[in-house]
Amino acid sequence: MIKLGGKDVEGTLFPTQPVVVARTLPGDHQSKKAALAFVDAYEAKYGKGTVTQFAGDAARGLSALQDALGRALKAGQPGTVAFRVVLCSVLEHAHELVVPNGVVNTSATDHVGLDQRASVMGIIKNGQFTYLSQ
Repeated sequence: MIKLGGKDVEGTLFPTQPVVVARTLPGDHQSKKAALAFVDAYEAKYGKGTVTQFAGDAARGLSALQDALGRALKAGQPGTVAFRVVLCSVLEHAHELVVPNGVVNTSATDHVGLDQRASVMGIIKNGQFTYLSQ
């Protein structure tokens, strides 16, 4: 969007998730640390300015799976029916899991688990996606 729009998109407001504006989030934002760690690793591999919200969404899924596997391994052996049942259960019971795109609280009826903390406002400032402070 910025490359195509150039100066014409300067000042554009947009809703996004924390990972897109990670470097400009306030220091006390709950996802800043996780978002910055992901952005740094992602950009080290794919280049500066390549992170997208979709990459953050994938990181959320991986973070949730890593968290669930850690908890499920305490209850069963991989490859068994018991392990799969426990893994499913812990995936549905993440609590306050901080990920690059927000904070996750899953349930049997909500497998995404992101709440309003996953939404931030951004602004294009100096040709960059930037957090819009209140």
